[in-house]
Amino acid sequence: MTELLFFIIAMLASSVKFMLGVAMCITKGVSFWEQVTCTLIGGILGIVIFTYFGSAIRKKFQKNKNQKQPTQKQWALVLWEKYGLIGTAFLTPPIISPPFGTALALAFNTPKSKIIITMSLSMLFWSFVCAFAGTKIVHFFSL
Repeated sequence: MTELLFFIIAMLASSVKFMLGVAMCITKGVSFWEQVTCTLIGGILGIVIFTYFGSAIRKKFQKNKNQKQPTQKQWALVLWEKYGLIGTAFLTPPIISPPFGTALALAFNTPKSKIIITMSLSMLFWSFVCAFAGTKIVHFFSL
């Protein structure tokens, strides 16, 4: 697989599930800055796409409107009421996926610009943390 194709796939993976892109970069053994760039661009791309096109995407893939899981709704409500946008943005990259975190913020009528800025800052933080941890993991196992 060419390098460019790998980075495109890793960015797309990061846009849907951030930690998948991180795992791909760690497995491939890319440099610190390549991992930060790849996961950051992918994560922000996912946030922007799901912020502006999320409702259209949800309608296309939603099979049955009555098929919502009550435990998931309750968990999301507790998360939002306890931590708001900042807490949701902080938990989105490592635990929640960018589509779900963005959808949660949109469900509570958060302005789109605020969602993009807050979530992007969180992506920046987690990109650096994961790249640092990834380089340490690769270094540890290559000894």
